[in-house]
Parts: sequence; structure tokens; C-alpha cells
Amino acid sequence: MHRLFLALVLGLSVAACTEEDPAALFADVSYQVRCLDCEPRTADGPERDLAVVDGDGASLRCESNGGLVSLEIETEDYAFKIMNARLGNDPGSQCEVRVKEGINEYRGFCKPEGSDDEQPCEVELTADGSGFMGRVFCSQIRHHLTASLFRYVVAPGTNDEPAEVVASGCAGL
Repeated sequence: MHRLFLALVLGLSVAACTEEDPAALFADVSYQVRCLDCEPRTADGPERDLAVVDGDGASLRCESNGGLVSLEIETEDYAFKIMNARLGNDPGSQCEVRVKEGINEYRGFCKPEGSDDEQPCEVELTADGSGFMGRVFCSQIRHHLTASLFRYVVAPGTNDEPAEVVASGCAGL
């Protein structure tokens, strides 16, 4: 009886020692909201090269639910969100990209990278441990209140290169 009890205690101790803490929630995103062929012509948004930890001047949320991932980075001045995307080369019909600069917010649904689909945002995300990495490119993503206003979401300073996204420590991954 004592040996069984000792084996049980030893087994629980070993299991407790091998349990790892979850990875810290972190996002690294590099993008710019640009007015490449919009009318009337306006200034581009600032180049954003974010390395964000939740609570460090920004609200950060990253999770996987039902096979769909979401990443949301938000401050008073800007926001970058990928919502309900499937990992892989087809983000699915529920995927949406939202970017905000100041008071202006632009929203667009997703399509696979290189697709002829009419949706404005190409999204490809690949699983990477407790997170994902990938690329986002939006061509003529529309203003959420005025459909005639649109912008591009690209890598900073480029016209047609996708923004880079890395997230780790996402709940559910």
C-alpha cells in the first residue's frame, strides 16, 4: 500500500515539474495604410513596425476558436485586426481585416493569396507553435462608413508587398 502511495506521489511530482508555462502573448506586425490611387489623394498613414506585448501601451488579443484565429492590436491612435481566419492558404469566408488610423477605420473580407476573388484582402497564415506567422495585403479596402473611400494595407513604404504578421502565445493554439 505504501509503495502504491509513494508511486502516485512521485508520478504527480514528476508531472508537475514537466509542466511548462504558456508562451507570453506577443505580436510583431509591420504594415502601412496607404492612399496609392485613392481620390481625393491624401497622405499615407504612418509606417507601423509593432512589437507588442499585452498591456505595454496597447491592447493585444490573440486566440484560436473553432479552427479560426484572431489577432487584435489596438491603441487610441491605431488598430490592426485579423479576425476569424483559418490557418493555411485559404483564410475562409469569415475572415476579415480591419485597420484604423485615427478616426478612420477600413474593413475588408479575405481571400486566398493570389486569388481572383473580389474580396480586397489576401491573407495567408501558417501555424507556428502557440501562434502563427503570415502575410496580409489589402487592395482597396473600404472605409467602414463611406464605401467610396478606400486604402491599401501593405508593408511599410511599398506599393504591393504584403504586411508581415507574427503572433505567439495565442490562447487555444
